[in-house]
Amino acid sequence: MSKWFKFIIIGIIAGFLASCATTTSTAPITPKNLKAAKDWQLDGKIAVRYDHKADTANIEWRQNYQNYKIRLFGPLGLGAVRFQGGPKNIELIDNKGQVHTAKSAEILSQQILGYPLPIENLIYWLKGIKTKHYYGWKITYLAYYPNGLPKLMEAHQKDIYIRIFIDKWQFF
Repeated sequence: MSKWFKFIIIGIIAGFLASCATTTSTAPITPKNLKAAKDWQLDGKIAVRYDHKADTANIEWRQNYQNYKIRLFGPLGLGAVRFQGGPKNIELIDNKGQVHTAKSAEILSQQILGYPLPIENLIYWLKGIKTKHYYGWKITYLAYYPNGLPKLMEAHQKDIYIRIFIDKWQFF
């Protein structure tokens, strides 16, 4: 058999196998379809300034429709903490494994961390979605990725400044 004939046969077989393969493709995430995304994750950093104090931490946020798991870890001063919840239940698990509950994540974070984290609203604000009520928070987007996704945002209320830098977005 000639070399060329072997290459042609291999090419035909490879083409046939490729046509049988299934692929899944997802549309690239843009600010428009980010708003509709209900199952996502971000990794980044959070900095909070309040009462002449400051905290910084790494943040991992996993959103699954209305439920979330948020892990804050690093130099937070408390060790790692994890928020998890949804519309009807909010928990904070501290670095000792103790579970704390409250009516809202904002109240819970105020009790445990010393400042309110508006998690129920951040779910939307992080994605660049404007909400009807800001409850006194001013939201500013300071940087975007080339595809238009938020990269750096700040939420400010009275003497509390929350800045979130998003290293990575993932969509499922």
